[in-house]
Amino acid sequence: MTDAPSVAAIVPTMNRAKRLDAALASVFAQTYRPLEAIVVDGGSTDRTPSVVDRYREEYGDDRITYFRNDEPQGLPAARNQAATVTDATFLAFLDDDDRWHPEKIERQVAQFTASDHEIGLSYTGRVSRTESGEHVHTARPSVDGDAYRDLLVHNVIGSPSRAMVTAEAFEAVGGFDEELRHQEDWDFYLRIARAYEIGCVPAPLVTRLTHRGGMSTDVTTQKAYGERLLNRYHSELRTHGVYNAAWAALHREAGIAYAQSGNTAMGRRELREALRYEPTLRGVVSYVFALFGPPGFRLATRIKRALERARNRPTY
Repeated sequence: MTDAPSVAAIVPTMNRAKRLDAALASVFAQTYRPLEAIVVDGGSTDRTPSVVDRYREEYGDDRITYFRNDEPQGLPAARNQAATVTDATFLAFLDDDDRWHPEKIERQVAQFTASDHEIGLSYTGRVSRTESGEHVHTARPSVDGDAYRDLLVHNVIGSPSRAMVTAEAFEAVGGFDEELRHQEDWDFYLRIARAYEIGCVPAPLVTRLTHRGGMSTDVTTQKAYGERLLNRYHSELRTHGVYNAAWAALHREAGIAYAQSGNTAMGRRELREALRYEPTLRGVVSYVFALFGPPGFRLATRIKRALERARNRPTY
């Protein structure tokens, strides 16, 4: 595989040495070569440097690069910083609380190289688990090709840990917007999808850990940045006929998140707003479950998991 295209795994982190250790283990367990890891540390005061040193000793300085900034620059800046120091053909992103299946990179590179279309980004399915290992949800996506309209409505790609891009596409769109502290991945995907085809590997090749304190837990902040993004793409939402659908999706997701976290009043408010934009059966069902607060959504989750177990069997 000496002529195989190279891949750089970009891993931002800060004060989460244990999680970083597991994330890097999943990088170096990949079946694909050549593969390097670039860790960008936002100023950790824990044992993060020693974790990186251990991987350097085992795999060599040419396989892992470590940058320690004096203070956190934010995830977009960290990913952009890493992208500037590699000559890899492909860039793959990994949040430090996520894990890759051993074949993830190999299968995405195969998709890029086998396609007759100019793919700028490939993404995979994912499985979400609690830190204790309990299954939460499995996503097996199918959106590919010209995905721009779908992405205007909703971030169908999800976590950057599922995405791999060509270095050419990354540079062409200017990387991540460093002014966005949240929803920067959604904005990045939109700019990629506007110029390139999107590839999809439906298999759940990423494990995402759900936990308190994660970047995805602040509902109000995430919603505010989502509104900022939809306002940024206002004219294109109108042009593609998805203005109402996009705003409904944003309010629906916020409503569900609020209700699940125990803020039932805000959950109901957001779900009513979603129905105002787009009165759908899905929206009505979500609102009904929200009437019962967290117990209602726990019941909905149990039903959804039972249905998933009945129809899904892991295939890689």
